[in-house]
Amino acid sequence: MLRSGDGACDAPPLKFGARTLSNFKGPVAQTPATTGKVAIIFEYSHRNGVFMRMAGAIRTNARIRAIVYGHVQGVGYRAFARSVAEGLALGGFVRNLPDGSVEVVAEGEKATLDRFIKELEEGPLFGRVRGVDVEWSDYRGDLVGFTIR
Repeated sequence: MLRSGDGACDAPPLKFGARTLSNFKGPVAQTPATTGKVAIIFEYSHRNGVFMRMAGAIRTNARIRAIVYGHVQGVGYRAFARSVAEGLALGGFVRNLPDGSVEVVAEGEKATLDRFIKELEEGPLFGRVRGVDVEWSDYRGDLVGFTIR
């Protein structure tokens, strides 16, 4: 649960018809991340004590499992994937597979995962990615941080 009212999240007054709602109070609530969808509730109060709650953008979370093929072991690919994932605030892990490919499992917002996949397809400077197979699944919320295994 997010709470604000200490002025940390001040926003300009909200225009609602001829009325101006001031005294931004939010965000005041957020759905649990484990649901896969995140809705942020913002609250405004009118000078007469009338409150209005607004739902912010709903973000859909997901999980991916990507297998990366090519010259991807011994070239810093796992460190590259971890660095990109941490920069995008994704949870998950990366590990080498016995067949010479690399497995990447990550969770986060779908749009962010799309950007992550594009980076995985590029790879590090000394790597050569031949292909990336991606499986999408439901968000579980069990991956905290991003690790190399």
